[in-house]
Amino acid sequence: MKRLIIFLFISFILLSSSAQAQNKGYYVSGNAGVTLLSDAKLETNNIEFGDYSSNLGFNVGGALGYNFGNFRLEGEVAYHRNEMDEITQNSVLVGCSPNCVGPINGSISAISYMINGYYDFHLTNSGLVPYLGAGLGAATVIVNDKQLSGNNDDIVFAYQIAGGVGYKINPKITLTAGYRYFATTESEFDVSGLVGPGASTVFTEVESHEIMVGLRYQF
Repeated sequence: MKRLIIFLFISFILLSSSAQAQNKGYYVSGNAGVTLLSDAKLETNNIEFGDYSSNLGFNVGGALGYNFGNFRLEGEVAYHRNEMDEITQNSVLVGCSPNCVGPINGSISAISYMINGYYDFHLTNSGLVPYLGAGLGAATVIVNDKQLSGNNDDIVFAYQIAGGVGYKINPKITLTAGYRYFATTESEFDVSGLVGPGASTVFTEVESHEIMVGLRYQF
């Protein structure tokens, strides 16, 4: 998936050179929506010892970019948050049979800083403009839980792919609706009491599916 997103991102950059003569200029955008966080594996010492699930969460973000015609390039900052629901721990490491399953009181969030490329498909004069995009950047992943004994945040590589449709309300304002797959590489946290007594270093990844609506204003 990471290689695919890097390939798409580079492809969108190259497509900018052949952008058609649509409205060009700087723009700002904002969006918000719901976030479905995939169940995440928990590892320590290269051993998978469990996983956790989360409730439906939310995301909100904003971007500043430039519209070259069919191609848009932007810098985006977004906030993604989910409340943790349940944790399942492996019986071998934790010492319960068959597995330990129980609620977990905490949240996992990410603040992402992305460079995104989008290609707009101006197919008709109806005002509807489908788009595809991809982005690369970094994210600060934050876990809030009473079992954390040390660091509760980590900065990691992030990537995303998106698609949707925009509707031009007027030449300057576009209403958007779309889907985004957002993911990070492994984050590292110090945890006490999760894998037996004492502190352990735990690794996990963020992988989410997001539905968003937003507005874009072009200057």
